[in-house]
Amino acid sequence: MTVRLSFVPLTDAAPLIAARELGYFRRHGLDVELSRETSWASVRDKMQTGMVDGSLLLASMPLSLSLGITHGRIDIVTGLVLSLNGNGITVSRTLYKDMELTGLLADGSPAGAGQALKALIDHRRALGKPRLCFASVYLTSTHYYLLRYWMAAAGINADADVRFVVIPPPRMAESLDSGLIDGCCVGEPWNHRAVHEGAGHIVLAGYDVWNNAPEKVLAVRRDWLESNRSTYVDLTAALIEAAAWIDLAENRREVASMLAQQHYLNVPEDIVACSLTGQMLGETSTPARQIPDFHVFSRYTANFPWLSHAEWFLTQMIRWGHLAQGIDIRGAAAGVYLPDVYRQSAAALGIAAPTVNHKSEGTHSLTRMLDGVAHGPNLFIDNAPYDCERPHEYLVRQQEADRLTGRRERIGPVVHAMR
Repeated sequence: MTVRLSFVPLTDAAPLIAARELGYFRRHGLDVELSRETSWASVRDKMQTGMVDGSLLLASMPLSLSLGITHGRIDIVTGLVLSLNGNGITVSRTLYKDMELTGLLADGSPAGAGQALKALIDHRRALGKPRLCFASVYLTSTHYYLLRYWMAAAGINADADVRFVVIPPPRMAESLDSGLIDGCCVGEPWNHRAVHEGAGHIVLAGYDVWNNAPEKVLAVRRDWLESNRSTYVDLTAALIEAAAWIDLAENRREVASMLAQQHYLNVPEDIVACSLTGQMLGETSTPARQIPDFHVFSRYTANFPWLSHAEWFLTQMIRWGHLAQGIDIRGAAAGVYLPDVYRQSAAALGIAAPTVNHKSEGTHSLTRMLDGVAHGPNLFIDNAPYDCERPHEYLVRQQEADRLTGRRERIGPVVHAMR
């Protein structure tokens, strides 16, 4: 049986590509065809029409597609997370220079970047200038929610202060360069491609907004899973093995070479290698920061589909008006994320899997053991904890903070150097 899977050209498509190139799929008796797509909308449409059996998807997309947000409902499920982190927030060089003039970027902290943007937005409003424009890759993408979370943490009322547009990942660098957008949140290698081409400056990594956030999953239609359960378990097992191989530091340069090929990412190997080896480049294309966990594919129980992760995304969908207030958060998450499918594959490989389906976030800055397996840091940029036992209470606290941000006088300190 041939399994047809799609992907968007991104560094964190590595598990699919490595599983094919290194024979992990064949080892599990699978014949897998990979189809490269230019946008998440194209992936969505091919899954809806059955042109592919499954796909690399953003961790939030199976939830939004299954709930019919912005598009007709598609019954999508996932039993495997393919990666954590992997995104960056990049601004145009012009915007970065203006943010530098605020004097709030001096400490190089992620929080400082948000404060600089807030001060600049307030200054521009006082001068009657138009709103800045930021792009994400899909309306209900992980990128959109990380971008808004960062802005909210800085006291920015994004609904009033900025505009949002959707642009496919491979087009972000040119959109920054042309002035179509002022900033974006996008996956690798497109942040580093923008730096390499002189189009943008990376101000923070997705890791800075939420340490070890789930990013990509292997998703299939529910009807396909029901008819091909054993095949999906084999797919999952092959990808777990590929992810473990990718996460070995000594293999990262080989992974970069593999991904750089024309029929995959079609980007110079050195650009792909940057985030894979933990580098975050500065304006001069030299390492400005080292983030060892810029991409995580296997460590920290990365591949387990935590229901609490799905629930957190649902709280953000409600927070930003994509879902109604009264939705059953727990029920919606459990209908899409399937941890028992992961456990079946892990058992076949002799890998320990969590025995619980939930864990709280925003509570640890160091690696720790939980339920017999290792987990990495999980802090949010605003240090606000997410209690997985009380998602609605967490949401209410965030909404109240958002209301206060919207009500208060938002004309901040005038940045005189920018006159």
